[in-house]
Formats: sequence, structure tokens, C-alpha cells
Amino acid sequence: MPIEQMTDELRHSKEYLESTFYQPVRLLAAPFGRVNSRVMKAVRQIGYTHLCTFFPFKYRHNRPPATIIPRLAVYSTDTLNMIGRKVTPQGANWSEVLKQNVINFCANATLVVRSIR
Repeated sequence: MPIEQMTDELRHSKEYLESTFYQPVRLLAAPFGRVNSRVMKAVRQIGYTHLCTFFPFKYRHNRPPATIIPRLAVYSTDTLNMIGRKVTPQGANWSEVLKQNVINFCANATLVVRSIR
């Protein structure tokens, strides 16, 4: 997506939410947890202070930047106990991070295949 279009969409959604709920919107959950430096720059320019994204491997042992809030995905196969574990500090265990990254990779592959058709 061109940067101008992405910036316009991000700005419009932020303004819409703020005018609808009469509250400042400072956090953004990235669609599908996908973030890169272009997205991070645009998000900061628009006025978001934090960005929620998938818990990538690189944050498994290192802390993310203060503006990044890593999250674990919740799937239809997850039980309430599994979801409860995901929201604890120990929730980002190796198997959950691996599962999330494999599922996300497969979802990206599906998008690529569909775009080729």
C-alpha cells in the first residue's frame, strides 16, 4: 500500500474513533500483527503512542521498544485456560510464539497464492 494511502486510512480511523467515543485514541493494534518501519513511522506521525503487534521471535529473549506492545494471538481452538496463560507474564512461552509465527506465515502464504490467481 502506498504510504499516503496507509497514512490516510490510519488517520481517518483514529479520527473516527475519537469522535465516536469522545476519547483520545493512543494505541493501535496492527492488522494481523504486521508491522515494519514504514508502519511504525506513520503511526508515530499520526499521534499513536503505542503499537500492538504479534510477539515475534526477536522479542522472545529481548525486550521490545517501549512503544511496542507484543501480544499473542488467540485462536478458535484455544481453551479459556490457554487464553488465561497467554495474558500472564509467562504466557509468551516458546511453543505459543512458534505456533503464532507458523500460523501467521501460513496466512501470508495464502494471501500470496490468492494474489497469483
